[in-house]
Amino acid sequence: MSIMKVYKVSTYTDESELTDIIMNELDSVVDGFIFLEASHTYQMDPRPEFPAFPFKGDKIFHRTFTDYPANAFDLKADKIEELVTGQYIDILTEIGVQPEDILLYGDSDEIPYTETVKALIPYVKTGDIYALEMIFCNYWINCVSFEKTWTQFKVFNFQTLLDIGGSPQENIRKKIVGTIVPNGGWHW
Repeated sequence: MSIMKVYKVSTYTDESELTDIIMNELDSVVDGFIFLEASHTYQMDPRPEFPAFPFKGDKIFHRTFTDYPANAFDLKADKIEELVTGQYIDILTEIGVQPEDILLYGDSDEIPYTETVKALIPYVKTGDIYALEMIFCNYWINCVSFEKTWTQFKVFNFQTLLDIGGSPQENIRKKIVGTIVPNGGWHW
């Protein structure tokens, strides 16, 4: 049996400052950062600089997506997002992620607290999905909404994703609430 690893999984959408914060915040917790960068936005606008991913390092795995179907311009943004994020199972398999490895799945503007992630890791088992409850900031970090929190950042193992299948964005993040974990971080 291999030793369980932890990976932060995210699309890269030109938010280099926030990506840098996430990598610094989680560096002591994760074994790898997996980024998928698409050549087009979810509205199918071409990205002016592609690939634009500026980071390098032993723990960083960067992949690009350019293989859109012929009807992509006719699809709604959520279907394009599902198409792009549907590539994760193949990417994770290619990198060598094992079924028991833990995935921290969220966008670049969702910054999890390291201590909360460290405390949660020993409890993640196949079939478990955790949602980190985050402070919700509007537009600026000092503009906090006290009316709601953010629970879209998910934690689960790779086997759970394999069992559910498809896009983690569509099939886990949007459809499954999961067990709420308080003090999860902040969403900007």
